[in-house]
Amino acid sequence: MRNWLHRLDGNSILMTILVGGPLLAVFLLVNALPLWHTDIWAHMHYGSWIIEHQSLPMTEPYSPYADPKPYVPFAWLSQTVIAFLYQQGARLPFRWSFYDVAQPGGVDLLRFVHALLVVLRFWLLYLAFRRLCGSPLVSWLGMLLCIALSWGSLEVLRPQVWGEFFFALMLFMICRKPPSRLAAWVLPFIMALWANMHGSYLSGLLVLLGILVSRMLLAIKASQKGSGGYAFHETSLRRTFRIFYISILAIGLLNPFLSFRWYSETLAMANNANIADFLCCVDLHLISSKYTRNF
Repeated sequence: MRNWLHRLDGNSILMTILVGGPLLAVFLLVNALPLWHTDIWAHMHYGSWIIEHQSLPMTEPYSPYADPKPYVPFAWLSQTVIAFLYQQGARLPFRWSFYDVAQPGGVDLLRFVHALLVVLRFWLLYLAFRRLCGSPLVSWLGMLLCIALSWGSLEVLRPQVWGEFFFALMLFMICRKPPSRLAAWVLPFIMALWANMHGSYLSGLLVLLGILVSRMLLAIKASQKGSGGYAFHETSLRRTFRIFYISILAIGLLNPFLSFRWYSETLAMANNANIADFLCCVDLHLISSKYTRNF
């Protein structure tokens, strides 16, 4: 059994088929499913407002009942991209499906880009796992597990899709030991781009911090054994530290506020009591069983 697994692990052609097959299936599936309707249109309307006015809204532009507080555009860039793709797709002279009635070319282009982002996310996760463990077979199993865990939300297009993509890209770039010089300078600006796409960038910073601490402990352990020299001169540790602190600076400065207030606003949004009442965070089956009794 062990010999068979070893031969499978070393068969590059077979592993290419095993990795490419599920990715192709996911792409075809997501590209064919209708876009999930929950909040795609709201995000698109915010993006359309930004494109039309060439600026960010100062207050809530669509709800007359919102408190007169400054509007915090957490996902302004992803919303703008969604609206731009929809507008460009609406100009296409042909349609790829017959599911949609409103600007089908725009919906089809959104569906295509969504499928591409999902597949790239799983492919980058596979590459990150392979960098970590070195085994194509184990990495493939990890990719399949990620697909299975994401199965219930594959058809949902919202700003978090970009957050999931950037999370996978960050893992791929940081998992190399040591990180490349290119990654040490480029990744912080990718983190800043992520921060303008979706609030999940805080998860990325926490993962970077965990990797930094683990590499610091490994470097200290190696130096105590006399095999690693001075701990804080270790290349992997220095580059990871550079990525982390430049990411903090880049995110804090490259945002609509041009200040570190972006962090406090993100945390305030995450702690808002209304978040707990979002329907997307509640079991829909419980909702239907609770409220359909009144109809």
